[in-house]
Amino acid sequence: MHNIHSGCGAALLITVALSATVSCGDADRTYHGTARNAGSGGAAGTAGKGAANSGGAHAAGASNGSSVPATTSAGNGAFTPGAGGSAPGTGFPSTGTAGFSAGTGDPSLGAAGSSPSTGGPPGAAGSSTGAAGSSTGAAGSPGAGGGAPTCTSQEHLCLGSCVSNSSVDHCGGSCDPCQAPAGGTATCDGNQCGFSCGSMKKCGSKCVPSNGCCSNNDCPAQNGMARQCDTSSNTCTVSGCASGFKPCGNSCIANNTCCSSNDCSGTCQTCSGPGGSCVAVKSADDPDSCAGTCDSSGTCKSKRGQSCKTVSAGCIGDSPCVDNYCCDSLCSGQCQACDIQNKQGMCSPVPSGSPHGNRTKCTTDGSNCGGKCTGKSDGTCDYTKDSCGMASCVKNPTTNQMNMSQAAGKCNAGVCDPADAKECKGYLLCSNNQCIGSCTKDGDCISGYECNTSTGNCNPTPKTITVYMDASLSGTVTSKDGYISGKFMAGDDKANTDICAFASFDTSSIAKGSVIETAALRIYRTGKEGDPYGTLGNLTAQKLKKVYTKLDVASLVDEGGEDRTMDAGGTNVQKEANVTSIVSDARNAGQTTIQFRFCFPRPPKENDAADSATYAVSGSNRPHILIEYHQ
Repeated sequence: MHNIHSGCGAALLITVALSATVSCGDADRTYHGTARNAGSGGAAGTAGKGAANSGGAHAAGASNGSSVPATTSAGNGAFTPGAGGSAPGTGFPSTGTAGFSAGTGDPSLGAAGSSPSTGGPPGAAGSSTGAAGSSTGAAGSPGAGGGAPTCTSQEHLCLGSCVSNSSVDHCGGSCDPCQAPAGGTATCDGNQCGFSCGSMKKCGSKCVPSNGCCSNNDCPAQNGMARQCDTSSNTCTVSGCASGFKPCGNSCIANNTCCSSNDCSGTCQTCSGPGGSCVAVKSADDPDSCAGTCDSSGTCKSKRGQSCKTVSAGCIGDSPCVDNYCCDSLCSGQCQACDIQNKQGMCSPVPSGSPHGNRTKCTTDGSNCGGKCTGKSDGTCDYTKDSCGMASCVKNPTTNQMNMSQAAGKCNAGVCDPADAKECKGYLLCSNNQCIGSCTKDGDCISGYECNTSTGNCNPTPKTITVYMDASLSGTVTSKDGYISGKFMAGDDKANTDICAFASFDTSSIAKGSVIETAALRIYRTGKEGDPYGTLGNLTAQKLKKVYTKLDVASLVDEGGEDRTMDAGGTNVQKEANVTSIVSDARNAGQTTIQFRFCFPRPPKENDAADSATYAVSGSNRPHILIEYHQ
């Protein structure tokens, strides 16, 4: 697009599609056209203001302008008459058309040209000022051949093309796009432009928020306040209180309502809120009308911490009158009170001294154990735990011996409780009001015990018991003949048969838990054959891990436990071994039957000679264990 401004003295040659805006005086019109082949020039347009028309470019010819050969296809055009003008305009050359005298009139399309032309020589320059146009411009001479686009009734021509009358870019008969205000969307109804505001409100020529206003009609009274529309911001503003309302802070309330407690009279009365009514003050203070506080029914009462008689109606319901004050509880503890200095109305511990008022006094028996108030948080009397009374020795009612001691008493809740009598430890007696710590003589121990002066302990006087072998589980076993009862021998025979003796002892007569002091295993040798000691070694007694209820060859080879040497030969017929630990361990393990196997440690020698020893199996000399123990 090229703009042609007022003055109209310049000549412009256009050989391609042309759209031009002519500005001459107060007339602005848009010209649209297609290029034409050379033809004769149209006559000069007359001065004056004509209707807007589209004009095509003409082929070379001259009228106050230079002539240029045309190179494009033929077009059409003619100038329609313009309105009469007065002042002369300036002339300018037109591309491929005859120059026209520029008045203020608007040229429009000339009539279709007749025959094509190759163009003439350049025309002479137009003068700066054309002659005054007549009221009606002369029709242009025909241009080169060609037809204008034909548009439907719903279209119009813009830039040589048909466009929709309903397009927001070419609405109605216009070639300019429709415009919409901020927040709006442009519309076209086929005749003229419009706009829509979507979720916003349409207000005259602009879009405003949906809750905005366009006029005072959009701002009804609200909460008793009159409102008006501020059209600059499209918002409702308050203009005062409506009829029947009165100001209350930043709002308006009905004339028959209260704004604050100042609008209410009487004891324990207040305003329920702006625009409310006068109601009773309940469970709260009302210093303007009540010296105390208002209870749950709206009655003025003395409040907690005040004297019970501050208000004649007495204390508020949840504050009983205690110690002449409205208290937070019944405060019934012995060492609690509601009249403690600076804590009136609060049930607090009494810091010292005796209980207040008519409360029960602290317990005392007149000794140093009597109670008193010391500020305990639980409100009880404080009682010392000190000692009281004297220590002493007490006879044991079970043993009828003076082996119990009683320590000094202990204070307990205001009285002196004597200590429990306790039996002296270690079987010791009590002397000089206390138990003896260790013994130095038998007289320091209770009867049935004796003093071990090396340890200072009282030990039970030992008991002695002799446990003889059980004949049913005792006897001799050989590797050849098996079990032989009624004999007690060890060694080998001429056939080198292995021979061992067995003896079983039942210790169940010893009380469980008894302490084994000593245990001696004894046998008596009654004879021998060969040299068992020189050939086979010393006779040993071995405790069997397994107790056999039937003796046979298998018992000869069974693994044994601890062993003791019994007989090393010599002339002494009594043979003895210390088996204290064996008996003690068996009893502690709960084993009551102890079984020993008597053998020479070396295997029989193949000397075809008997090497054996025989031992007593009857009478007091039969195998036995002499045991000393105490419980």
